Amino acid sequence: MHHIILATNNPHKIQEYKHMFDILQYPVDIANINFKIPDNIEQFDDYQSNAIIKALYVKHYIEKILGKTISEDTLILAEDSGFEIDKLNGFPGIKSKRWIYDYIDNKNINPYANKGEILAQMLLRKINNELPNTQIANLTAKMIAIIGAVWNDKIYIGEGILHGTLTPDMRGNYGWAYDKIFIPNPFDPHITQITNQELVQKLHNKTLTLAELPTEYKNFISHRRKAVENLIENLSFYRPYSLSKEQQTLFDDIITYSINEYKNTNVQNMVENEVQHVILSYTPTNTIINKNIGTT
Repeated sequence: MHHIILATNNPHKIQEYKHMFDILQYPVDIANINFKIPDNIEQFDDYQSNAIIKALYVKHYIEKILGKTISEDTLILAEDSGFEIDKLNGFPGIKSKRWIYDYIDNKNINPYANKGEILAQMLLRKINNELPNTQIANLTAKMIAIIGAVWNDKIYIGEGILHGTLTPDMRGNYGWAYDKIFIPNPFDPHITQITNQELVQKLHNKTLTLAELPTEYKNFISHRRKAVENLIENLSFYRPYSLSKEQQTLFDDIITYSINEYKNTNVQNMVENEVQHVILSYTPTNTIINKNIGTT
């Protein structure tokens, strides 16, 4: 069994990943660590680089800052994801959670506090402005998730894409942001794994947005599930990803700079105390750090 440290401060994402690993019958134990990644770590223009550097940052933090040794069965996992509209050349893409700040006057607006609805609303408005003669329902889009994982000093990748189309009507209470305007591809092969036949029929008929699909069913077809499945395959067949020397040097420089900058803030101190507490409070069956560190 792998023990997993998930680089996220979103408890819902931890539960989502637990369920997806269960669906794929891959036993894992995911630590409930609220791990905030500094903003200056996630600065690349591609999902894969952002996912990898976040995982490497967590590894560096635990080993260099907390002075802990990570056990051989522990997997550090990070993700970067985005929503892409084909007709807009992949926009909003890598900036799916941040692009809105370039288009609004109030820079203090918090899309998370509004459950992402403002992101979907602004995206629909942008489509109407830039593609005035196009029916939104005819636009194809995709959700992308890339997982970067570090296991025994090697990097592993998981890639997942969920194709679909847009709808001009925001619908659903289960999803966040773009889930409300995204209709999954009715021919996705994973739909057949959903046991609720009424939902299956609606998906085949393209009458459900992703946000209208309860989470326990969404996890069967989501881009994250596909990424987790691909990651498991790469782990099982020991297919590591190799960084170039230039990438490794760049990642190391960014992580070192971020650690040095973050060490001088109260936020860093709070994060360190929280992570330290969680690691040291693990029970024997859930221990994620080698016993020579003193965790029991």
